Amino acid sequence: MRFTNYINLKRPAQNGPRRGQVRNNAGGFAWALNPWKQLERFLILGTEGGTYYVGERKLTLDNCKNLQDLVQLL
Repeated sequence: MRFTNYINLKRPAQNGPRRGQVRNNAGGFAWALNPWKQLERFLILGTEGGTYYVGERKLTLDNCKNLQDLVQLL
């Protein structure tokens, strides 16, 4: 039995996205959140003060856009 038939020996590139990742505001890659999880984080954490990479205004607008999209789905 050859175990190498069941594993990938190729090393993935360190500077590219993995399957399921999207570009984040820092220029790197992160796992994408579904819209409901994003809404939950918005309601719990808010947007006051923004983050290190995103200002408060852009963060609020992005979360409000997500909320509008979710309301239209209902």
